[in-house]
Amino acid sequence: MSDIYKLPLPKYLREHRADILAVFQNASGWGYDPEKWQEDFENDKVTSTDLNIIVQKCPEKISRSDVRYFGLQTQSGGHAEIRRLFLACMIWGWGNRGRGRRNTENSLSNLRFKGALLKKTMERIKNGEILEAYKRFELPYCRPAFFTKFFYFVGLSYDIRPLPVILDTNVAKFLEFLDRQEGYDLFKLLVKVNRDKKRQISSIRSYPEGYIRYIYCMDDWAKELGCRADNIEYYMFKEGKKLARSMKVQTDRQNNEEINKMSPEQEERETDDGTKRLPLDKVRVFAEEKRLYAVRDYIQELRVVGGGYQLREGMAMKAFQKNKCWDEFKSKWWKEGNRESGGKRTKRYEQLVTKFLDYLTDISTGKRPHDELGLLDEKKLQQGEGKVTIQLNPEKLRLLQDEAKDLTTDASTLVGMWVVERLRQLGNK
Repeated sequence: MSDIYKLPLPKYLREHRADILAVFQNASGWGYDPEKWQEDFENDKVTSTDLNIIVQKCPEKISRSDVRYFGLQTQSGGHAEIRRLFLACMIWGWGNRGRGRRNTENSLSNLRFKGALLKKTMERIKNGEILEAYKRFELPYCRPAFFTKFFYFVGLSYDIRPLPVILDTNVAKFLEFLDRQEGYDLFKLLVKVNRDKKRQISSIRSYPEGYIRYIYCMDDWAKELGCRADNIEYYMFKEGKKLARSMKVQTDRQNNEEINKMSPEQEERETDDGTKRLPLDKVRVFAEEKRLYAVRDYIQELRVVGGGYQLREGMAMKAFQKNKCWDEFKSKWWKEGNRESGGKRTKRYEQLVTKFLDYLTDISTGKRPHDELGLLDEKKLQQGEGKVTIQLNPEKLRLLQDEAKDLTTDASTLVGMWVVERLRQLGNK
């Protein structure tokens, strides 16, 4: 191995060696909903057959050892077994997230996905050509955080060294933490990321050389600690999740402080008792219960940029309808919604949301003058246009479309919200 890949074992990992060695002791796998996966692929006979086989072995949870089982089956060399391993990796990685099922479906239905890419990738990994496998892995809707899962289980099944361990957002968050602890550019040498508006890591960018450096470092560090590389990877994953949760708590605290700044009248409207209007305070509680964190955050974001009460109530209703839990929300938190008066209010929500989405689409595409919002973009007006035109490069548009799916809306709506926020900032200057 070239010395260019050598980075010293971080002191923090050395100090937590006992935790790293024991990291798999209580690992029991991830829960997922087999029915939802089967429902989404019921019209795809091939994938449906693969799903049935996976569900028979993993009826409620799927663990690393389960996915490795399907990895070992690929030793027969058949396309079906390789495709089934890929599907098991996606189920293990995505769990119950609806976006994961959509992304997996898009990958499987892509014209280039005929088994050849996965088979060739597997051959490259088995031959130690991991850099080449990374560079040539091009499958829509399957980015590095997820295709390195496939790499990992191939490597695990064939005992490849260095083991091509997973590099996802949680691992990256912990690498960033290590970077600050160690005081040298460990993070930039190993990973490139995209960040959200709060500067938190949102996704992993393609960085073949960094990934190779990462797996060689993990291999070296594992030898020093006396464990396998995936012990360190899983430890980093778990600690990265803790970091993400702590950031969420901090964000929630900031949001609560902002809510506390509202007038008594605003506070009362935000926390209505549910007898008449849809209670927005319960929307947050219910969204968290259902793990619809994107919905919760989006409704909050609408309030931050000035979205009215009925608009946010309507968007919450549409989000819960899309996730098939609207009736459950009403029965638990808004019994008024099942009465005649609640039905009339729901209809008003529908009308308002539809009008809002149409309006934002017109604004974001330049069909309507943005100064209808009451604020001006001086540069555009000087050019005599009087309209807002949003220019997005393909990468940014793709990220925006993916985010829009999570928020149960479309990209034009998010672009519109960008316009609203930008004009609000201009108006405050």
